This record gives sequence, C-alpha cells and structure tokens, in this order.
Amino acid sequence: MNDKDVKKITNVFDEKFKLLLGELARVRSEISGSKATQFRQYTELSRIGKDIARIDSVLESLSEESKGHTKKLKKIDAVWDQVVEITLGLEDIKEKMDFQAETSSKSNDNVEKLDKRVTTVESHLGISVLPELAIIR
Repeated sequence: MNDKDVKKITNVFDEKFKLLLGELARVRSEISGSKATQFRQYTELSRIGKDIARIDSVLESLSEESKGHTKKLKKIDAVWDQVVEITLGLEDIKEKMDFQAETSSKSNDNVEKLDKRVTTVESHLGISVLPELAIIR
C-alpha cells in the first residue's frame, strides 16, 4: 500500500467520521430537546396537580354549603367538568410522557452504540478525542 492509497483511505475515513460526528450531534440535540420537553411536561403536571387540589378543595366546601341549593349545585357541576377535562388532559400528557421516555431510552441506547463504534475506530486509528467532543457518561 502506498501513500496515495493511505491518503484515499484517510479521506474516506475522515468523511465517514465527520458523518458520524454529525449524527452524534443530532442525536444529542434530540435528547436535549426531549429532556426539555419532559421538564415542561413535568412542570405542567405539577401545575395541574395543584389545580386539581384547589378544585378538590372547592368541591368539598361547595358540597357542605350547597345542600339543596340549585345555584350551588350548578357551581359544583361546572367544577366537575373542569376536573374531567383536566383528567383527560393528564391522560394525554401521561401518554406523551410515556412515548418521550421510550424515545429517550432508544436515543440513549443509540448514542451508546454510536459512541462505542466511534471509540473503537478512534482507538484503532490512534485518534485522540477533543474534550468538547467527548461523551460524558
């Protein structure tokens, strides 16, 4: 194998390595976006939980005061509709969070696999990784 062949192989490797690094950056970005989405959903669930607690408190006090009063019974119906709506919203959020968790898990697995592949290639070629490109475990 001559220098020309080595340069060709090096160029091909460099191109493939750049693609791998680009893919790794994309996967990292997806994971970061996924984490941000999960945090927003967690915050929203927390707020909804407080809203449900507040609504529950209102329901209890209205129940005590409204025995036989039609006007107060209508208020309870309105609050109940909100509880049902929030419950449906919570179910939707739970489904989305389950999907996000599954997606995040798959992304993490893919990052691990990709890191292993890149690390193996780097070690075989004697390439040292820049600290800003290293995957933190």
